[in-house]
Amino acid sequence: MTAEIALLIEPFEIEGGCSTATIRKGQKFVWMHVYVAAYEEEGAWGAFEYQLSVKVNGTPVYTVNNLTFNTETECVVSSICDRVVEKVIDVSGFTVSASAQLEVIAHAVRPPEVDDPGHYGTVYTELTVRPRSRFLLSDTRQDFRPRNSDSADPVAASCNSGYDCYPSFEARLQESCCDVKIGFEVSEVSTLAGVSTNYGSGTGADYAVDPELNQGMVSVSAPPGTTAYETAEPWTMANLMLSSKDYGGRAKVKAYFLAPETGQKIYAEVVEDLEQPPEPHLTMERQFARLPFDEDEDGMADGWESAMGGVMLVGADDSESGGGAPGDGLPVFDEYRGLHILEGTAKAHVRTHPVLERDVFYWDASGTGIFHDALVAHLAQEVPGIVYHPVDDILGRVNDMASKEVDYLNNNSPIGPSAYAIVYASEPLLGGALGSAGAIGKSVKPILIDDTKIGQSVASYGFAMTHAGLRALVVSHETGHRFGLKHPFRLEYPTSSIPSQRPYASVQFHEYAHDALQTKVIYLRSGIWPHPVNTSWMVADKANEANGVLQGNQVQTYAFEPNVPPPPGSLDGAFKVTMRDPVPISGAFVYTEIQELFLMDWSLRQTPSMGSPSAWHFKTSDRDSLLVNKVVVVQ
Repeated sequence: MTAEIALLIEPFEIEGGCSTATIRKGQKFVWMHVYVAAYEEEGAWGAFEYQLSVKVNGTPVYTVNNLTFNTETECVVSSICDRVVEKVIDVSGFTVSASAQLEVIAHAVRPPEVDDPGHYGTVYTELTVRPRSRFLLSDTRQDFRPRNSDSADPVAASCNSGYDCYPSFEARLQESCCDVKIGFEVSEVSTLAGVSTNYGSGTGADYAVDPELNQGMVSVSAPPGTTAYETAEPWTMANLMLSSKDYGGRAKVKAYFLAPETGQKIYAEVVEDLEQPPEPHLTMERQFARLPFDEDEDGMADGWESAMGGVMLVGADDSESGGGAPGDGLPVFDEYRGLHILEGTAKAHVRTHPVLERDVFYWDASGTGIFHDALVAHLAQEVPGIVYHPVDDILGRVNDMASKEVDYLNNNSPIGPSAYAIVYASEPLLGGALGSAGAIGKSVKPILIDDTKIGQSVASYGFAMTHAGLRALVVSHETGHRFGLKHPFRLEYPTSSIPSQRPYASVQFHEYAHDALQTKVIYLRSGIWPHPVNTSWMVADKANEANGVLQGNQVQTYAFEPNVPPPPGSLDGAFKVTMRDPVPISGAFVYTEIQELFLMDWSLRQTPSMGSPSAWHFKTSDRDSLLVNKVVVVQ
């Protein structure tokens, strides 16, 4: 719109006309273009002063008093003077459409040498509100999963220039009149320990701005905890590229431009698609992009959570997140952040499934890969849903190469360390033991396998299987102990015996009867478990005394005692056990075990016809109770 104002060349004011424009509901800011022109028709009139005021729904939002034209720079044609003012007004608080109005109050000042009150001039004013002016920031891609771009990470070489390693953001000013300086603010940057759940150490910012990747941007001052960069020159668009330094890092990114004249920061709206942004009133009221895309702000990418089954608790283990079996000791966030593993001889990074899988991490310390082969050949086939990941001594957090003890696998966890890798090591063992599940000291010891003795046992017992086959069973059996599985039936009788009686009905499960006339004979009351060959068959696997009195005392004979019939409806009965050495009346205790031909109870002495490893399995009831990665060792 254009308005004319009669201008007398006298030192008094007259009001000018006005022009209006509409501000749409949902606008975050408006870019106002104000044009003022004045000219004198018959001769020079000297100075021209005016007051410029912009009102929105009657409320002033911009007012400038006592403006004058510069006759040397703004009065370029004869006595015509004009000026353009660009003004950005924050209207983010408006809930309805509004009317913007320009008002001009003007007067001329007569020069001393001019004494002619008959001259007059005209003022033209024009207000334009750019209705589509918007400042937009691209949101984080929903498929973004943070990775580590640092070359010190052996997996970083696969990054190249990918978005997961170098997330970028574009800020774009739409329908503006002119270029402006555009800036970015990066804040709330996480500083997780290491770079993944089991790799790296130390802390540092998980996202960084590399000047080499952001040419044309300069660092500017920012509040504590915030990094800010601006374009060195005015533009209508700008890009910021970050370098991701962690597999679980998080941050927030804002964009702003500096308003003309005032330098006020006008922050961008965040939209998914810069080319087809939604209408302003339909956009989310958010001025920052989250890294990763994370609407529930739990630090995990929403897309990953959705792929895993839905929103999860950051610190939950598998069983707490909807799985039926006990979890694998790794909190959900640790599995999202992922772990470094081995793929062949190269390192790789994997994000594990927090519900459908239980993940086991192991190091074969044999140097030859024999325990890895044994695990893959048998144990990895035993329980669906358990996934075995090879690591090396560094990824497995081995703290002592001599003892091969390990620290927490997820030592970098912000939730709290809770899981351990398994180490398989070859070492000679005492007695007839082929393997040992390891003891718990200040840290977790390895599973020891006496591979030489395994080979000798195959030859001496005449098993119908290979050395590798028996090794696979030993590895599986000892790993079962590490997972918390017991031998299927074991009773520990107290360190003193009751006198022998006839009948022996008083022999209870918690005691044994000592035959005073035969010092090598004791009577045990135990349950009779089914067996595929002999339904009333049972063995005493060990008879050891805590203080060493019966250490190594072997069972010579073990038979059901018919003089002690089981109670009605019960399979309980007494067994007469003859030991190699005399049994003390006090100071001894006895263990009993039953043989069921399952992985957790097979005994070399009792199964000389042991066949293919494929016939040996965990009991069905054991499979769902495995406590993987936990500090549980049960013999």
